[in-house]
Amino acid sequence: MNDYIDAHCHYCGGKNTIYNATRPDDWDAVVAHVRDGGHGAIGIHPWYIGDAHNNAIDKLRQILAENPKLTVGEIGLDKYRPDMDRQIEIFCQQLDIATQMGRGVHVHCVGAWDKMLNIMKSCGQKLPPFILFHRYSGNVADMPRLAEKYNAFFSYHNAQDIVRIAQTPTNRILVESDMDIPTDTTQIVKDIAAIRHTTYAEMLNIFHKNFIRMIQNG
Repeated sequence: MNDYIDAHCHYCGGKNTIYNATRPDDWDAVVAHVRDGGHGAIGIHPWYIGDAHNNAIDKLRQILAENPKLTVGEIGLDKYRPDMDRQIEIFCQQLDIATQMGRGVHVHCVGAWDKMLNIMKSCGQKLPPFILFHRYSGNVADMPRLAEKYNAFFSYHNAQDIVRIAQTPTNRILVESDMDIPTDTTQIVKDIAAIRHTTYAEMLNIFHKNFIRMIQNG
């Protein structure tokens, strides 16, 4: 088993990493990584909705159609960035594409959980095969419902969020670096294992099982 695992990063990593784009300029690199056997997601991050021009959404759909192993991300909502209405528009367009094409999504949500949950609720039974909420910051009580209804996973990049890490369902927790340079997640795994009162080896095994199950879904 490879000890290195990263469910959300911004570089071309190894076989147990997921390379997330944030804007159209990143997409070619992610496509190349996936065609080389890696895992990756393309999308428009809420910080970069200004890049959603020149038929970017149509281009997203085209690239996904040409690359069936790609997922959709990093997409989402951020309360502390401007133009929430436009953020919601771009997020919903990308979520709809992911749902139509049967691709998992990698979601950024900061301070906008009420809007995010309302959007998810409005989807009804039309859902992507999985949703990864990276650096999850929502309500702890919502996690079981999100996991059951939306096949949601929750990833963490440090050990400061003790309550959420401790209460995330065992079959839904993942580890990430959220970095744009190669970053060993060994210490993060050790810290999360300590919070969850288990060993490093067992925590790593849990992360690997969840990682494989998630990517096989979408």
